[in-house]
Amino acid sequence: QRQMCIRDSCQGERYAEALALWSRLKTVSRFVWTHPFNTAIKAATNMTSRSVGPVRRPVLPLSDEDYAALEEAMAPVLAEQ
Repeated sequence: QRQMCIRDSCQGERYAEALALWSRLKTVSRFVWTHPFNTAIKAATNMTSRSVGPVRRPVLPLSDEDYAALEEAMAPVLAEQ
């Protein structure tokens, strides 16, 4: 399983590879940092092959609109799996 690792790419001086990885991750990163963190991270993780279940009360899940936006942001990341 190939993991995306910008740090390894930079340390190996493979800057074009690092930039390509960041271009796939930046929309997800922006989403996570502009929404309730735990809710966004759990939703994003659940979209991968690693299910972590729903958020626990009193934390609310993402709205349908936000979930759809996260799905769109995650599409380039999930395409690599």
